[in-house]
Amino acid sequence: MLIHVSRGIPRLVSHLLRIALVLADEHTKPTIDGSLVNSAVVLLHLESPNPPVVPPPKPRFERDPRSRA
Repeated sequence: MLIHVSRGIPRLVSHLLRIALVLADEHTKPTIDGSLVNSAVVLLHLESPNPPVVPPPKPRFERDPRSRA
């Protein structure tokens, strides 16, 4: 989830984990768990990117006759 939300950007991963670490300290938790990462995502107003919308395939009669699919 962390990589998905941060899109693999190292600086953003670091920032999310830093916020989660502060939250863990505030809640006196010894480790960072998923709920703390989710809280950090909400605090930073990050949302998971929407998956790309893929249009459904065209019916066979509408395809280009040179097409193999």
